[in-house]
Amino acid sequence: VLLVDDEAPIRSSMQRSLETFGYRVLTATQGAEGFAVFMEHRERIRAVVTDMMMPVMGGPALIQAIRREAPHLPILGMTGVPERQA
Repeated sequence: VLLVDDEAPIRSSMQRSLETFGYRVLTATQGAEGFAVFMEHRERIRAVVTDMMMPVMGGPALIQAIRREAPHLPILGMTGVPERQA
């Protein structure tokens, strides 16, 4: 699993959780780094978990870049931003 999040405590916690369930985890601190890690290890990556709001390259741009290379790879986008209240 490739895990991409700009917040170290969240990234670390999620990595530990995933590894507890037997996943091998590669991490990146923002989208551009995540895409570089993906390209370097693409044969090993079976899923991506990414924050949607990050500096440099956000989740939507990362997802588009990965989709061009691996259209069927499962990708989970997440955010800590609450839904807007009506």
